[in-house]
Amino acid sequence: MTTIPTSPQEREAYTDSLQQKIETWENDFLSLEERAHAAEKTLPRSFWDQIEALRARLRAYQSRTQALGSAGEADWDSLSEGMEETWAGMEQALQQAQEDFEQEYGDKTGVGTGKTAE
Repeated sequence: MTTIPTSPQEREAYTDSLQQKIETWENDFLSLEERAHAAEKTLPRSFWDQIEALRARLRAYQSRTQALGSAGEADWDSLSEGMEETWAGMEQALQQAQEDFEQEYGDKTGVGTGKTAE
């Protein structure tokens, strides 16, 4: 587990790294959704429910990251508590959604993979 930084410069770098991760996740979501819309089969409602639940988690994470970025010294500890676990949970949930999609549909869509559909 990463130690949460305490100096102002370290905190700024930390929140910047969290924001970069959020941007990466947003791009991953867009790619997954694009591939899902291009899938030859109609995806079950449960897949879209899973994506929406992940998006809600991402929005909550983004909100918490923004609050952390503007937190004063007194609020930093309480806001930063659990960020690493939250980060890891989000990463794992997104990865699971991508793996579930790949297992069911593989590269059949050719979208977002650099490959063409067959």
